[in-house]
Amino acid sequence: MTTQSRPPATALLRARVRAALLYRATPSLGTRPPDGLAALNAFVPPKERRGLVFIDPPFESTDEFALAGDTLNSALRKWSTGIYAFWYPIKGRSQISKFRRMLVEEAPTFCTEFLAYAKTQDGLTGSGLVVFNPPWQFDKDVNAICRALVPIFEDSGSGFSTDWWTRPH
Repeated sequence: MTTQSRPPATALLRARVRAALLYRATPSLGTRPPDGLAALNAFVPPKERRGLVFIDPPFESTDEFALAGDTLNSALRKWSTGIYAFWYPIKGRSQISKFRRMLVEEAPTFCTEFLAYAKTQDGLTGSGLVVFNPPWQFDKDVNAICRALVPIFEDSGSGFSTDWWTRPH
């Protein structure tokens, strides 16, 4: 496992990982300094040829979706069987639509969006997760989880959607 983190958080993350593993040497587990998106292609494919890459960009700049799209396309060409999960905030639709259009359509791609607040609210209204090469029945599990979450947020106009951007072959 490789993560990218902001420098102050990296030391804390390393300490927690070491504490969690205490007696077990795990050379494939570690942290890397920023920028994780820029470094992603250096770490795929792993020796094991299977695994999960979770991408949670900071979304501090306006080009995060474009950078993530380019990086994911490149990583998928290098390691086409890897599972990639990309989290994003829902603030508006235009960047998400552009991101979807720029992705290669070779890997099965499943997207779910959960809106914690009504779409009419300004700012962050929810979050999305795009999973490339999702595990078998992932879509059914995500639907069940989202159905369980909706009542918790029912007073705020919550809802969810799921969609296969690219279906499994």
